[in-house]
Parts: sequence; C-alpha cells; structure tokens
Amino acid sequence: MKLYFILVFYFLYNFSVFGQISTLNSTDGSILITPRGLKGKTNNGVSLGENALFSNTTGANNTAMGAYALNFNTTGGSNTAFGSDAGGGIVNGSNNLFLGSFSRASTDISNAIAIGSGAIVTQSNAIQLGNSSITNVKTSGIISVNGLSINGDPKPSAVVDLSNSSKGFLPPKLNSSQRNSISSPEIGL
Repeated sequence: MKLYFILVFYFLYNFSVFGQISTLNSTDGSILITPRGLKGKTNNGVSLGENALFSNTTGANNTAMGAYALNFNTTGGSNTAFGSDAGGGIVNGSNNLFLGSFSRASTDISNAIAIGSGAIVTQSNAIQLGNSSITNVKTSGIISVNGLSINGDPKPSAVVDLSNSSKGFLPPKLNSSQRNSISSPEIGL
C-alpha cells in the first residue's frame, strides 16, 4: 500500500494539467479551452487559447482562437478572431472579423475586417488587407466596385476620383490597330 501511495504521489507531482476544457454551464452552450480560463463567460461563443475572451461579460456569439484573442471584448457580439492577440481594440463592437496575429481595430468599431498579421482596420464598415508593409495586392479575377477613390475620400457623385499633387494620370496607350482589335468595344471606347 505504501508503494502504491508513493507511485500516485510521484505521478501527481510530476504530471500536471495546465489547461481546462469546460462548457462553463449546461445552459449557455459555450465552449472554453484555455490554460487560464476567462473572467466572464462566452455566451454561446467559443474561446480557445490563453486569456481568449478574458474580459467578456455579456458579449454573445463571439469566436476567439489564439492567445489573448478578443481579450478586451466585454459586450460586443458576433466577433471572430483567429490568431495571437487578434481582435485587440474591440470592447463593445460587433460583427467584426480578424484573421492573423495582432490583426485588430484601432478603436471600438463594427462590421469591419482586418486580414493579415498586424493588419489594423480604422473604421466601421471597412476592410484592411495586410499591415503597412504590404505594398501590392494582386488578384487574377475581377474587382467590382461602385466607385473608386485613390488618395482621398470618395466623392458620392464620381465613379472615379483621383487625387494627387505630385503625380498625373496615365491612360492606356493604344495605336489605332490595337484599339480596333478590341472585340465588342463599349460605346465611347
């Protein structure tokens, strides 16, 4: 019996579990997997990572995956953050998406998206692709927009708004043969 007690004590002393898996309670439908737990509760959300959703109190339907993801959120709902420290800046904002470590909002906003490590979205209803080191965004498809503004705030009555005090506009250079070879050109082209 003495040997059994020593073996049990040895295993308990040398092997520790530093995490927890919890549903918090049987009625709110939450899932929590974290080494430190959260102060509040997830309210039908998912928290995975150290201090993810740590400050949440009444915010519902949030998903935070990564250490400190959405850790300042208290009442904001339907936010999603994937990555270490993703979703910083959100306390009460709702319907936001943060993908990448340190992707966050500069202030408490709603309906915004930040994609990429260190991407910081600065206003509601906006998308930020990458951080300030990103200099080229490419696609092989078509980008459709209702209006285009470069270096300025879009003017509601303009389809294209170009603003710059040190550069000009350079339209495509076509000779008549190239221009005539455009199949089904739009009127005015």
